[in-house]
Amino acid sequence: MNNDKYEKFGNLEKFTPDGQYAYLFHEVLRAKALTVMIDDSSSTAYRLLKDAKDALGKPSTYKLTLAEFCAYYKDQRPEWLAYRFWKYRAEE
Repeated sequence: MNNDKYEKFGNLEKFTPDGQYAYLFHEVLRAKALTVMIDDSSSTAYRLLKDAKDALGKPSTYKLTLAEFCAYYKDQRPEWLAYRFWKYRAEE
């Protein structure tokens, strides 16, 4: 997943924590969704979720929200991850 693709979709302001789709940041993030969002394997998604929980001091059974994951995962912009999460949920 590349931030250069950001321009192709236009303005992503509605996917910011203050935008129209701010509710997405309070949704639980599951490995299946993360796999699609980051365009990588499920093992990578599970590892990233585990690493985020560890970094945030949460137990392994804790369910991370998109906002908590974005606080940990700095490789992508939060609005881009929210857009990908929104797109994934629309395709479910």
